[in-house]
Amino acid sequence: MKKLKKIILALAVLVLLPLSGCDPITPEESCKKLANADELIATPITDSFKFAQESLYQNSNFTIPKANGLMIGEASVKSHTDGDTVNFSVEDYEETVRLRFLGINTPESTAKIEPWGQKASLFVKRILEEAETIVLINDTTTFGERDSSGNRHLGYIWYRASASSDFRLLNLEIVEQCFSKNFLFVDSDLLPYRPLFEQAAEHGEKCGYRVFGTKDPDYDYSGEVAAITIREIRDNYEDYGVSEGGSSGKQLRISGLVVGQMGDSMVLRDIVEPDEDTGEYASMYAYAGYNTSLASFIAVGDIIMIYARATMFSGNIQLSDLKTNTTGKQKIEWLAFGTNSQFWTEDEPDPRLSNYPSDISPYLMDTSSFKTYEDFAPYSGYVVKTNVTIRYVTPFTDDEDDDVSGEGDEYYYKKDPNKNMTVYGKSDGLTTDNRPLYMNLRVSGEVYPYPDYGLFEPGHTYEVIGYLAKYFDRYQVQLFNNIPGNDYIVPLT
Repeated sequence: MKKLKKIILALAVLVLLPLSGCDPITPEESCKKLANADELIATPITDSFKFAQESLYQNSNFTIPKANGLMIGEASVKSHTDGDTVNFSVEDYEETVRLRFLGINTPESTAKIEPWGQKASLFVKRILEEAETIVLINDTTTFGERDSSGNRHLGYIWYRASASSDFRLLNLEIVEQCFSKNFLFVDSDLLPYRPLFEQAAEHGEKCGYRVFGTKDPDYDYSGEVAAITIREIRDNYEDYGVSEGGSSGKQLRISGLVVGQMGDSMVLRDIVEPDEDTGEYASMYAYAGYNTSLASFIAVGDIIMIYARATMFSGNIQLSDLKTNTTGKQKIEWLAFGTNSQFWTEDEPDPRLSNYPSDISPYLMDTSSFKTYEDFAPYSGYVVKTNVTIRYVTPFTDDEDDDVSGEGDEYYYKKDPNKNMTVYGKSDGLTTDNRPLYMNLRVSGEVYPYPDYGLFEPGHTYEVIGYLAKYFDRYQVQLFNNIPGNDYIVPLT
């Protein structure tokens, strides 16, 4: 009987091996103690799993589903969002492919900052930046082509580090490295990955690595708060912000004047420490995330105190991980109500306004003398008033190099399914060889009332007020909630 049991057990192991695609984890390898938080975990499951559709990607385009619902094709990284969302470029496809990884959900590192979130994001970024080849793949019959928002494609990422390397499934590797638990709960006939994800998660949970139970040593669990100005953050970001090394940054308490809003997000301006030479107060974009309803009770002109963390996004320092509650220990507090506040009346202005600088005027950015994009830099991170002339681009125009051109229909704006829109423009400045200095307008899909593309006409010039932010090696103006009477967009020609 004992011999029969051993035979049955051996047969069971043989049956399971093709599902996992790898050798079983031995007891000696099972729960090695990591020397530090950055040490990589052994990944025998990912190491042994083979890319079954490798022969298909070179003759396919990821954005065009095949008859069986398979989407597959090569891509290149355009920009990173976090550990489970990356923006890709796909050849002959004019839009950015914003890909949400299937099967995982890494901790937050943008609107919120959670333990292991920054490290997960950095892990993914390093792999994809160094990858020799990246292939996106999805079974749309099982998973659908996009997520519920309609704004992000869904897919798995296969990559290889060099031309001679085997392809690796990044989504699976993220689970095996314990930067995410398993979120793959259905299987696919075309891409039968579920058993692998389950095995990787079971091992991580057994060992208690990272998201399965270990504290992130670079996350500030202390609850200590640094009261700080925006200027101090701008000048000493490394001491307070979420870093490339994986730090979650310090929790901050910021007081500031609301000088603009984009949906529920806002721009805060210091109420102390103006620049000694110019008298200007430093300002910074504060990203609130989606559906926080902050704009329903915070108004331009209010002076508030909030809790947040400093982060870096697309080369711009900003505030994220905002505490948006109005009760409790870390609630939003009003130091004074502005004249746009629902709590202010003409007969009874808030007397506290006289204690703080309350001027919400933008800083004038006259670009007529600008010769290079470096001339925009002193205004980056400020609310500006400037001129922009609307221009056409083509589907072959690269946002990062607008001098690239080709055949195709011209257009002057681009909008995604979530109404996030870019309106293509140029400043009044010219380079030394009389080429235009481009400056686009960026409209968040959450902006309300929404300044639709119909407000603009190619070839015409507009005076706009918005937040100047770096975009790759250039700059764009992020437009505010287009409240009537604020004159954020004024036609000049």
